[in-house]
Amino acid sequence: MADLAGLKVRTTDSPVEVEVAKALGMNPAPVAWGEVYTALQQGTVDAEGNTFSLLNDAKHTEVLKYAMDSNHNYSMHILLMNKKKYDSMTPEQQKIIREAAHEALVWQRGITDELEKKAWDAFKEKGIEVTILSDEERAKLKELTAPVRDEFAKQVPANLLQLIMDTQK
Repeated sequence: MADLAGLKVRTTDSPVEVEVAKALGMNPAPVAWGEVYTALQQGTVDAEGNTFSLLNDAKHTEVLKYAMDSNHNYSMHILLMNKKKYDSMTPEQQKIIREAAHEALVWQRGITDELEKKAWDAFKEKGIEVTILSDEERAKLKELTAPVRDEFAKQVPANLLQLIMDTQK
Protein backbone atom coordinates (compact mmCIF):
# COMPACT_ATOMS: atom_id res chain seq x y z
CA MET A 1 0.00 0.00 0.00
CA ALA A 2 3.02 2.25 0.33
CA ASP A 3 2.98 2.69 -3.46
CA LEU A 4 -0.32 4.54 -3.16
CA ALA A 5 0.96 7.13 -0.69
CA GLY A 6 0.90 10.60 -2.15
CA LEU A 7 -0.48 9.58 -5.54
CA LYS A 8 -2.77 12.17 -7.11
CA VAL A 9 -5.74 10.01 -7.98
CA ARG A 10 -8.64 11.06 -10.15
CA THR A 11 -11.92 10.72 -8.31
CA THR A 12 -15.40 11.90 -9.02
CA ASP A 13 -16.74 14.54 -6.67
CA SER A 14 -18.42 11.80 -4.64
CA PRO A 15 -17.65 12.35 -0.94
CA VAL A 16 -17.28 8.58 -0.50
CA GLU A 17 -14.72 8.30 -3.31
CA VAL A 18 -12.77 11.29 -2.03
CA GLU A 19 -12.61 9.90 1.52
CA VAL A 20 -11.65 6.40 0.32
CA ALA A 21 -8.71 7.91 -1.59
CA LYS A 22 -7.62 9.80 1.52
CA ALA A 23 -7.93 6.67 3.67
CA LEU A 24 -5.53 4.92 1.30
CA GLY A 25 -3.02 7.76 1.59
CA MET A 26 -3.70 9.20 -1.84
CA ASN A 27 -4.49 12.78 -2.77
CA PRO A 28 -7.96 12.86 -4.35
CA ALA A 29 -8.41 15.10 -7.36
CA PRO A 30 -11.99 15.30 -8.62
CA VAL A 31 -11.79 15.49 -12.40
CA ALA A 32 -14.71 15.38 -14.83
CA TRP A 33 -14.78 12.20 -16.93
CA GLY A 34 -14.21 14.04 -20.20
CA GLU A 35 -10.99 15.56 -18.82
CA VAL A 36 -9.40 12.41 -17.38
CA TYR A 37 -7.37 11.43 -20.47
CA THR A 38 -5.77 14.87 -20.64
CA ALA A 39 -5.25 14.99 -16.87
CA LEU A 40 -3.35 11.69 -17.05
CA GLN A 41 -1.42 12.79 -20.12
CA GLN A 42 -0.35 16.10 -18.53
CA GLY A 43 0.36 14.67 -15.08
CA THR A 44 -2.45 16.57 -13.39
CA VAL A 45 -3.33 13.18 -11.91
CA ASP A 46 -1.14 10.11 -11.53
CA ALA A 47 -3.85 7.50 -11.38
CA GLU A 48 -7.53 6.72 -11.69
CA GLY A 49 -9.81 3.98 -10.48
CA ASN A 50 -11.96 2.35 -13.13
CA THR A 51 -12.60 -1.01 -14.71
CA PHE A 52 -10.07 -2.30 -17.19
CA SER A 53 -12.72 -2.34 -19.90
CA LEU A 54 -13.61 1.30 -19.33
CA LEU A 55 -9.94 2.32 -19.38
CA ASN A 56 -9.48 0.40 -22.62
CA ASP A 57 -12.64 1.70 -24.29
CA ALA A 58 -11.77 5.30 -23.35
CA LYS A 59 -8.25 4.85 -24.78
CA HIS A 60 -6.64 5.63 -21.42
CA THR A 61 -4.33 2.74 -22.22
CA GLU A 62 -2.53 5.21 -24.48
CA VAL A 63 -1.36 7.20 -21.46
CA LEU A 64 -1.10 4.52 -18.75
CA LYS A 65 2.01 2.50 -17.98
CA TYR A 66 0.86 0.68 -14.85
CA ALA A 67 -2.37 -0.77 -13.54
CA MET A 68 -3.44 -2.46 -10.35
CA ASP A 69 -6.20 -5.03 -10.15
CA SER A 70 -7.49 -3.94 -6.77
CA ASN A 71 -10.99 -5.33 -7.16
CA HIS A 72 -12.02 -2.77 -4.56
CA ASN A 73 -15.12 -1.39 -6.14
CA TYR A 74 -18.22 -3.11 -7.40
CA SER A 75 -20.22 -1.35 -10.07
CA MET A 76 -23.89 -1.87 -9.60
CA HIS A 77 -26.35 -1.34 -12.39
CA ILE A 78 -29.87 -0.82 -11.22
CA LEU A 79 -33.24 -0.67 -12.88
CA LEU A 80 -35.48 2.09 -11.63
CA MET A 81 -39.16 2.51 -12.26
CA ASN A 82 -41.78 4.84 -10.89
CA LYS A 83 -43.56 2.93 -8.11
CA LYS A 84 -46.94 4.38 -9.01
CA LYS A 85 -46.50 3.19 -12.61
CA TYR A 86 -45.31 -0.25 -11.50
CA ASP A 87 -48.21 -0.61 -9.07
CA SER A 88 -50.65 0.32 -11.85
CA MET A 89 -49.52 -2.66 -13.93
CA THR A 90 -51.20 -6.02 -13.90
CA PRO A 91 -49.41 -8.85 -12.08
CA GLU A 92 -48.58 -10.33 -15.49
CA GLN A 93 -47.00 -7.06 -16.67
CA GLN A 94 -45.01 -6.82 -13.44
CA LYS A 95 -43.79 -10.37 -13.96
CA ILE A 96 -42.67 -9.49 -17.50
CA ILE A 97 -40.72 -6.49 -16.15
CA ARG A 98 -39.03 -8.61 -13.45
CA GLU A 99 -38.12 -11.36 -15.93
CA ALA A 100 -36.76 -8.85 -18.46
CA ALA A 101 -34.71 -7.20 -15.70
CA HIS A 102 -33.26 -10.58 -14.74
CA GLU A 103 -32.41 -11.35 -18.38
CA ALA A 104 -30.68 -7.97 -18.66
CA LEU A 105 -28.71 -8.68 -15.48
CA VAL A 106 -27.49 -12.04 -16.78
CA TRP A 107 -26.55 -10.47 -20.13
CA GLN A 108 -24.76 -7.54 -18.47
CA ARG A 109 -22.68 -9.78 -16.23
CA GLY A 110 -21.71 -11.97 -19.17
CA ILE A 111 -20.75 -9.09 -21.43
CA THR A 112 -18.82 -7.46 -18.58
CA ASP A 113 -16.65 -10.55 -18.20
CA GLU A 114 -16.06 -10.63 -21.96
CA LEU A 115 -15.13 -6.93 -22.10
CA GLU A 116 -12.79 -7.26 -19.12
CA LYS A 117 -10.95 -10.15 -20.79
CA LYS A 118 -10.63 -8.14 -24.00
CA ALA A 119 -9.27 -5.21 -21.99
CA TRP A 120 -6.75 -7.43 -20.15
CA ASP A 121 -5.49 -8.62 -23.53
CA ALA A 122 -5.18 -5.01 -24.72
CA PHE A 123 -3.23 -4.07 -21.59
CA LYS A 124 -0.77 -6.89 -22.27
CA GLU A 125 -0.43 -5.90 -25.94
CA LYS A 126 0.33 -2.30 -24.96
CA GLY A 127 2.92 -3.38 -22.39
CA ILE A 128 1.05 -2.00 -19.40
CA GLU A 129 2.40 -3.58 -16.23
CA VAL A 130 -0.50 -4.96 -14.19
CA THR A 131 -0.12 -5.67 -10.48
CA ILE A 132 -2.55 -8.17 -9.03
CA LEU A 133 -3.12 -7.74 -5.32
CA SER A 134 -2.93 -10.73 -3.03
CA ASP A 135 -5.81 -11.61 -0.73
CA GLU A 136 -3.81 -10.11 2.14
CA GLU A 137 -3.34 -6.84 0.27
CA ARG A 138 -7.04 -6.69 -0.56
CA ALA A 139 -7.84 -7.30 3.10
CA LYS A 140 -5.54 -4.39 3.99
CA LEU A 141 -7.43 -2.12 1.56
CA LYS A 142 -10.68 -3.16 3.19
CA GLU A 143 -9.23 -2.50 6.64
CA LEU A 144 -7.91 0.94 5.68
CA THR A 145 -11.23 1.99 4.19
CA ALA A 146 -13.41 0.55 6.97
CA PRO A 147 -13.73 3.90 8.80
CA VAL A 148 -15.03 5.52 5.61
CA ARG A 149 -17.49 2.70 5.02
CA ASP A 150 -18.63 2.86 8.64
CA GLU A 151 -19.14 6.62 8.52
CA PHE A 152 -21.13 6.64 5.29
CA ALA A 153 -23.05 3.52 6.33
CA LYS A 154 -24.83 5.68 8.89
CA GLN A 155 -26.57 7.41 5.98
CA VAL A 156 -28.22 4.30 4.52
CA PRO A 157 -30.52 1.64 5.97
CA ALA A 158 -28.51 -1.23 7.49
CA ASN A 159 -30.30 -3.85 5.40
CA LEU A 160 -29.34 -2.00 2.19
CA LEU A 161 -25.68 -1.84 3.19
CA GLN A 162 -25.70 -5.56 4.02
CA LEU A 163 -27.30 -6.33 0.66
CA ILE A 164 -24.57 -4.37 -1.12
CA MET A 165 -21.82 -6.11 0.85
CA ASP A 166 -23.35 -9.55 0.19
CA THR A 167 -23.66 -8.80 -3.53
CA GLN A 168 -19.93 -8.09 -3.75
CA LYS A 169 -18.94 -11.54 -2.52
